[in-house]
Amino acid sequence: MYKMKDVCKMTGLTEKAIRLYMEQKLVEPKVEEGIHRNSYSFEEKDVERLKDIATLRSAGFGIADIKMMIEDPTNISSLVEEKESLLKSEIEHMKSLRQTINRL
Repeated sequence: MYKMKDVCKMTGLTEKAIRLYMEQKLVEPKVEEGIHRNSYSFEEKDVERLKDIATLRSAGFGIADIKMMIEDPTNISSLVEEKESLLKSEIEHMKSLRQTINRL
């Protein structure tokens, strides 16, 4: 079991980001209720899920997309294809911009 501070170090995520993913039910650690503040215990599977989320977020996937992937893995293929198409379009746009800048 890992505490929040350890999970932040292991995943490279901030506590704020992890709490957001908890609110969105993307990860659900065990809650240990305290007098002043709750503490959370994360299992290895939670840490791995958070690492996966961090990777997907860095690839440009939104929380809603990630949630859809987790809730129904059959969505993954179409979401990845959609992201790939969007990125190809952005690359073409950037190439066009480069050509315009080079002409200047």
